[in-house]
Amino acid sequence: MGFPLEKESAHDDRAQPPADSGGRRISEDLERVSLGFGRWSRWIAVAGGLGYMPVAPGTAGSVGGVLLFVLLIQGLPGRVIASQAGLIAVHALGLLALLLLGIRAAGRAEIDFGRRDDGRIVIDEVVGQWLALSPLLWSGSSFSGGPEALPDGQSAPLLFFSEVVTGFVLFRLFDVWKPGAVRWAERRFEGGLGVMADDVVAGIHAAICLLILQVLVFDDLQAASVAGMAGMNAAAGAMIGTLGIFAPDLPSGSPEGAG
Repeated sequence: MGFPLEKESAHDDRAQPPADSGGRRISEDLERVSLGFGRWSRWIAVAGGLGYMPVAPGTAGSVGGVLLFVLLIQGLPGRVIASQAGLIAVHALGLLALLLLGIRAAGRAEIDFGRRDDGRIVIDEVVGQWLALSPLLWSGSSFSGGPEALPDGQSAPLLFFSEVVTGFVLFRLFDVWKPGAVRWAERRFEGGLGVMADDVVAGIHAAICLLILQVLVFDDLQAASVAGMAGMNAAAGAMIGTLGIFAPDLPSGSPEGAG
């Protein structure tokens, strides 16, 4: 009696592995997909490795945001995008995509690192810094307006550099200081949204301050630069005209044609 039961049991054991093997295959496939996304999400969260900087990873993330912004507005106009409105639209879509990816990646990285808002997560600094520099896209004093922003283009790079540095300092100030709404956003939300929210609010604060400074300071610098360049051009023209009056008459024919 026991032998048939044992044989039946053995048959059941032989029948079970294929189903179990298939289940293991599905589980392994899902695990590979999960691990693959985990690697990508961590790479996004640390901004390509900037978060692993041994000193001031948050500042390194902000520098990454500055470089990304500069590459966008210096590389696309005139090559890929013909109008400033198109550049603003691409900037807005890119910023939104990076924000959504950052929320997802930061939330996953918190689990991987086992720590809330781990210092290695710097994608929030990249997004916040990018947002802080947004006023440079629609300001006439910015070098992002193209070669026509300043007539001779001589002082445009220096003016643009000054605005970028100002936006960088303003964002770092609000991100570290965390006044009012910035601190509230940090405490109000959890997970990836909580990691990103305070830097987004800090970026908005910095953008508003940068816009005010553009109106009060940088526009006047632009006007002074334009006036200075116009004065230099006028002086150069007058000097050339004066030299032309006192220059001796040149022979009209060539030496070979004479005689």
